[in-house]
Amino acid sequence: ITSYHLNDVLKADESMPKFIADEFVDFLGKLSIKTNSVVAPVVDIEISEGKKVAKTWGSAVFKKDKLLYFLDGEESQISLLIRNKLKGGVFNIEEKRFGEKTKITLEVFSSKVKLKPVMENGQVAMQIDAKIDVGFAELESSINFIDKDKRELLKKDMEQLLVKKMEYVVKKTQKQSACDIFDFNGAIQRKMPDYWKGIEPKWDEIYKNMPVHAKVTLQIKLSSSTQKPIKIGE
Repeated sequence: ITSYHLNDVLKADESMPKFIADEFVDFLGKLSIKTNSVVAPVVDIEISEGKKVAKTWGSAVFKKDKLLYFLDGEESQISLLIRNKLKGGVFNIEEKRFGEKTKITLEVFSSKVKLKPVMENGQVAMQIDAKIDVGFAELESSINFIDKDKRELLKKDMEQLLVKKMEYVVKKTQKQSACDIFDFNGAIQRKMPDYWKGIEPKWDEIYKNMPVHAKVTLQIKLSSSTQKPIKIGE
């Protein structure tokens, strides 16, 4: 039964999130708020061993009852991070320091994100503060990035990369029909209720031009098995 299969797919992919899937009650609740936009998973049909198989990848952004555009898998993952709903998955980076391109995969253990609306030059701005704990999942290099000094450089590079990705995804939702899928309006309403009453009728226009600043604090945790990179003999 297709619906059962899709339900199993959604549950199985929670650890490697590449789509946004709110509970149906939450989806309806957000849909009823006129300043919100809502997101749903995208299902593609693929052929596997001669059979049609449903695959969930990416997310569809709706405003009211209209489908406006799509987020790909990586954009969906970053959106989950901003929404403080990232439960796992991995981040990839190509480290170019020390004269060698190194592909590194970091596994997400936990993440916590806070949204803080502030006044900036007479208008509201949003600060996104993300704290993420990760560990090495894959490290294909002769360079020892597990070493403390190199690990600190990797940490800074990954933080900068995630900041760029977060700000890019937010800007995409601002430019394309002002779709607030991150509950920025809710953060303003909770922290600045009187101010929110004045801007609510023109929220779409304010959201389009609202400055957004992201900050990422990454902690790379080591286990006893990741104190040194594994070297393969020739």
